[in-house]
Amino acid sequence: MKVDEIEGIENLATKDDLRVLAAELRAELAGIRTEIFGLKATLIQWMIGLQLSFSALILGAVYMMLTHWKP
Repeated sequence: MKVDEIEGIENLATKDDLRVLAAELRAELAGIRTEIFGLKATLIQWMIGLQLSFSALILGAVYMMLTHWKP
């Protein structure tokens, strides 16, 4: 099949069109990666905060048992 035989040849993508599309996809992926790294950092902050609060709760409970418990 030759190019002249294709109907609607004006709708075919050119190499420049594909380059533009590839650049747009790269930019979109870069934005998604940035979002993922931001979410990951937020998740790590929450995990550390929860671990510190649970540690404080356990230490407080142990302290209260040691100072106020009378057998």
